Amino acid sequence: MERRYDEYSDYPKKDSFTKQKIPMFVYLLLIMIGVFFGIVGIFIGALPDMMYKGCTDEVQAIVSQNIPKESEDGNTMFSPEFTYEYGGKEYRTVSSMSSYPPLFEKGEEVTLKVNPDNPEMIHPPTDRFFNIIKRVLVTIGVILCTAAVILFIYSVMATAEGDSETPI
Repeated sequence: MERRYDEYSDYPKKDSFTKQKIPMFVYLLLIMIGVFFGIVGIFIGALPDMMYKGCTDEVQAIVSQNIPKESEDGNTMFSPEFTYEYGGKEYRTVSSMSSYPPLFEKGEEVTLKVNPDNPEMIHPPTDRFFNIIKRVLVTIGVILCTAAVILFIYSVMATAEGDSETPI
């Protein structure tokens, strides 16, 4: 085998980056990280349903006010107070979720889910945050798994063509 030398030195010329072999553990690592992101994303997406288990009946509610609360770090957060009627009785319930800026405007009409056994337990439509996080994490997981599979297929095809080294 003829040795190729770097044009600026007496050292043998290294193969280019595109001709380096990718170890199998890299594919497996990418897939494991992708699956981890996907599982965490799905869990975060299911979190609101677990938190508000039992809230099955839908009611129309009005945001009567946004109650300011001071957070642990000294910032002002707002919790919406909802007014709604359920079973012939009117309820005023403050949401356990707080945000800045307020998620709802005063007087805004929203659909809540209410627990029929405890009508003061509500599930406000504030799970947009969870849905966004779920979509981002699941998308990252799918991209990582897809990249691992594509790289693996590409390396298998390159090896099958008689190339002794697996290109990236």
